[in-house]
Amino acid sequence: MAPERIAPLLADLPNPRTTVAAGGLGPALGARLRRPVAQLICLCSVGAAVRLVAPYLADKARDPGVVAVDEAGRFAVAVAGGHLGGANAWAEAVARRLGATPVITTASDSAGLPAVDLLGREQGWRVAAPRAALRRAAAALVNGEPVALVEADATWRPPAPPPANLHRLPGLEGLGAGQAVQV
Repeated sequence: MAPERIAPLLADLPNPRTTVAAGGLGPALGARLRRPVAQLICLCSVGAAVRLVAPYLADKARDPGVVAVDEAGRFAVAVAGGHLGGANAWAEAVARRLGATPVITTASDSAGLPAVDLLGREQGWRVAAPRAALRRAAAALVNGEPVALVEADATWRPPAPPPANLHRLPGLEGLGAGQAVQV
């Protein structure tokens, strides 16, 4: 979604879904976000993007990936929907395309760690744990505490070696009494 004055800059992009907002960006964006949307790039400041999308954000499991790109095209900032909404990956891709700097501030990404809520997604895994348990596991991983990943079929092929505090186990048998917090 782009304001009218920036539309000419987008004319040669191969994305037929680019929406040009006639007049104010706010009303057009509001109309667009009333329908499900997976990813959104806002060509405006982070503050403006936050104010524009805030009324339409529900929770991290359903929010779209929102990336703000400054009008000079220097930064692509993941604003909302970092992991689950894909904003972190989208900010990286947009930054590569523009020759910009991606800005990603989620704790796991900042520490170079995998996102607990995305483990195994590339192999088709789905997370069945309650969000509170995932938050605890993610915090433990970021804080360097031991986290056990119980793999029933050992199919996870991480793109990079997992951190030393993420222990891959074939079952719960390897955990001592009182050590396991089921996620």
